Amino acid sequence: MYRMRRFSKEDLGQVMGIVGKTLGENYDPSVYLQLAKHWPEAFLVLERGKRIVGFALGAMNEDGSARLLMLSVHPSYRRKGVGTMLMKAFMREAIGRSAKRIILEVRITNKTAIQFYQHHGFDIRGLLQHYYTSGEDAYAMERPV
Repeated sequence: MYRMRRFSKEDLGQVMGIVGKTLGENYDPSVYLQLAKHWPEAFLVLERGKRIVGFALGAMNEDGSARLLMLSVHPSYRRKGVGTMLMKAFMREAIGRSAKRIILEVRITNKTAIQFYQHHGFDIRGLLQHYYTSGEDAYAMERPV
């Protein structure tokens, strides 16, 4: 049984562990805590028992768009509907904030994620060169709410 809830600072270690395993980025802990303050309803964790198996983190932009900053699922829980549960919950939060669209960035080499986002109604809108700290390019993706 899964349980969706808002992020709390006690979740930081598990969330950072998932990011390290799945996204290849190493953000300072203060980044997560600051983002959690701006739109706490859109920093969601999904847990099974006491283990966080995935999370979604977003922000509202001044233009009225919701930006999905991160959506990540622990490798052991992929292809079990965890990502879809998180995406649907994030979309509900965006609708609740009257967002006009949802935007995100994804590594151009992450074919699985690109397919996942396309399955959820996102289209590629552009290429962002050297977007990631590794120098890798990203696709900008978008969907209406």
